Amino acid sequence: MDMNYDKALARLQEIVSRLEQPEALSVDEYKALAKEANELLTYCREQIMGIEKEISTALA
Repeated sequence: MDMNYDKALARLQEIVSRLEQPEALSVDEYKALAKEANELLTYCREQIMGIEKEISTALA
């Protein structure tokens, strides 16, 4: 999958919407979505930390 921050954030928002209605999900679906959300959160955090590092370096 070609991932960037905006796509990851949009997908994360979709997952959160689905997780807010757990009665519509099986346990396996819930588990898979939670795992995907965790991976997306990690990706987004890494992107933000990278930007913060670049800004700190540029301002140093």
